[in-house]
Amino acid sequence: MFSFERIAPETREVVVLLRPKGENCTFRFPVGIGENVLLRTTDKLGEPLLCRASFVSVLDDGTARFAAECTPQAPSNERRCPPPPSSASMAPK
Repeated sequence: MFSFERIAPETREVVVLLRPKGENCTFRFPVGIGENVLLRTTDKLGEPLLCRASFVSVLDDGTARFAAECTPQAPSNERRCPPPPSSASMAPK
């Protein structure tokens, strides 16, 4: 999932929310004009892609404009979210 929590025209910044596919955490961070976000996605055939989405501008209607370049990537099952706390680490000492 890729979405915006906030678009701030006055600071020329967006707060991006990223949720890795199949996982239950959400990454939240500010992105300024000219900065990039790396996203993993798939094409129409389900092949993995790595895309660099560059924040270009905030438009007059308050929406954000991004440009993207994508390249094929090898499949990855690597988790992006931190592991959940184990019950052993939560036990009193």
